[in-house]
Amino acid sequence: MKKEGIITTKEMKGAILRSGYLLEQRVEPILEKAGYAVTTNAAYPDPFTGKSREIDIEALSASKISRDFDFIFPYLICECENNHQPLVFFIKDSPISFLFYEEVKSAGIPSKFIESKISTKHGYSIKGKKSYIGLSDFLNFKKYHHYCKGPVSTQYCTFTRKNIQSPWIAFHSEIQHDSLTNLVFALEAKIDEYYDSYILPRENEEDNINIEVFYPVLILQSDLYSAQIIKGKLELKKNNHIQYRKEYFSKEKQTTYQIDVILESFLPKYIKMIDKEMEDAKKILKRKIKIVRESIEDLTEIARKKKGGETFRDIFEF
Repeated sequence: MKKEGIITTKEMKGAILRSGYLLEQRVEPILEKAGYAVTTNAAYPDPFTGKSREIDIEALSASKISRDFDFIFPYLICECENNHQPLVFFIKDSPISFLFYEEVKSAGIPSKFIESKISTKHGYSIKGKKSYIGLSDFLNFKKYHHYCKGPVSTQYCTFTRKNIQSPWIAFHSEIQHDSLTNLVFALEAKIDEYYDSYILPRENEEDNINIEVFYPVLILQSDLYSAQIIKGKLELKKNNHIQYRKEYFSKEKQTTYQIDVILESFLPKYIKMIDKEMEDAKKILKRKIKIVRESIEDLTEIARKKKGGETFRDIFEF
């Protein structure tokens, strides 16, 4: 006999199946099998309150560049959602998609590089001022990064109704809003964490290449659709991967983040795509290793002379 107010085993199973807990448990071994070190429910500080918040999954892999401690790291930051209704993203082709490589977020040593085309042997331009380019430009991401390929979305919806007799309503769910915002906050926290924990090498010691490239990902268990107006008609199409562009405004800056929304079933292919991008990036770092070393030497020298109020992120970031 059921006790009033006490959940039954059957009801517990149903509640767990409707949640995202099992999705996280299925995603974790897929990432580990692909060579990622996985952390579930990783904590980070809320940017407004300072209180601890959690991201569902962090996954870090490593690709060796040259010497023993020279690496580039793909860093996946994931939210997992068992969406009970289909999620629809309104997509469109962009005439400036070739510029979306600029939205690749990274942290590391170095994060910017001496511009070799206009610099002298010591990285000085004709005017006597050093010129730098960012990681995305240096690694030529516009040629091969998936952010520059295919349509993108800036709006989405899911569906609900008041009761079984009511019509379905398309609406902007707080669940997805919170997941996407959580990805942005966690990503920024991880970048801050990288630079806050950075330790300068000793005098006459050379720092290693240590670059983290971030991939914010929303992983869905159920249906994902794209919506598009074609010849005046709304067309819905099932998808396994959609790129969502989220703008975030703070007092300090306005930033655009490109977030991959994927189905759970697409995760193995998604990992292979990232591996290919990291392999292409590694080849460029190897080919331009002299400029990379010069940039590290230059930036660490600047960091040793940093002024009060400056952070390592201020110095190293492009």
